[in-house]
Amino acid sequence: MMSIVDAVKAGLLNETTVMERIKPLFYTRMHMRLGEFDPPSMNPYSTLDLSIIHSPAHQALTLEAAMKSFVLLKNQNGFLPLKSKFNKHTVDPPSTI
Repeated sequence: MMSIVDAVKAGLLNETTVMERIKPLFYTRMHMRLGEFDPPSMNPYSTLDLSIIHSPAHQALTLEAAMKSFVLLKNQNGFLPLKSKFNKHTVDPPSTI
């Protein structure tokens, strides 16, 4: 798979386009204070051991949160741009792919 840097170097992707697309992502992460760019010393979770994070209790809580976050949409009057040959659709966040 070609990286974005490789694509820019090969002239397949314009660097200006990349910067335009990245700006909203970084704006959100920096201004919403998601902590993604903070040093580990500022992140209280950075010292947690994986045995705690992957414990059965945490896995159960993760499953419960996932189950409670499902949203069912009714495609009333064909509002959603879905192909009619499918009865069910799943929309997953990119991190699950």
